[in-house]
Amino acid sequence: MKIIKLFVIHMLLLSSFQTLAFSITTKDVSTPEGIAAVINLDIDDSSNLLEFAIVPDDALDSEKFTLNGEGRDLIPYTLTFEATAFNQRRGSIPGKNIYKVKVRASLTTSIGKWDIFTETVDKILTVTVEKFRITTADVSTPENRHTTIRLTTDQDSLEDVDIIFSIPSSGADIDKFELSSFDNRKLFFNSTDFEAREDHTYSVEVTARRTDADGTTTKTTTKTITVTVTDLDDEAPTNIQINEANIDINGFVTLANDKG
Repeated sequence: MKIIKLFVIHMLLLSSFQTLAFSITTKDVSTPEGIAAVINLDIDDSSNLLEFAIVPDDALDSEKFTLNGEGRDLIPYTLTFEATAFNQRRGSIPGKNIYKVKVRASLTTSIGKWDIFTETVDKILTVTVEKFRITTADVSTPENRHTTIRLTTDQDSLEDVDIIFSIPSSGADIDKFELSSFDNRKLFFNSTDFEAREDHTYSVEVTARRTDADGTTTKTTTKTITVTVTDLDDEAPTNIQINEANIDINGFVTLANDKG
């Protein structure tokens, strides 16, 4: 009877342990080049007996990451990815650098008075470093119309970052473009007739300069923006043929022609 009782207790403990399965819920992140990323490490369990660790792996980029926090003292764990300049890596998406690290979460649970179980789970987290770039697309505009182009970058949402745009003082089409003196993000294209030249496209090289609030990090990027002028039917017909003329009772003449 005693053996059966011990067996039942053992099975209950084992069953309780099996329900402790958990996972790391932290998502992959992206960060602009030259900007550090702080990642909060989380699991789908609220226990405070939790510890995280970086698992060394020569195939990954562990040296780029620093772990902070102490789960047993209820200080949340964070993983800091160091600020990294953009340098295209083999296997990365053009314009994006990918860095990876393996983290391990250890969850300790007490069942009963003496039984302590520790469960671990690993996850590889990915940080994507994105190249500073101008995201404004080429545009088209009807002939003889002033056009305002909004200049944007992929880092406009960053806080404490100043982005200034500029265009050269010379160039084949520079007389067609002008930056607003009130809003540096507005690029004006002067009205141009479609028939002004055969290719109907005008280009300007735009440079964006990003400076952090402390002035220690500066990045520049350049993009050529092209405006295509489209044609309007603004020429009066010259080969009109009068089909008939009608005179009403007031003496007004109505002409009908083949052009409507």
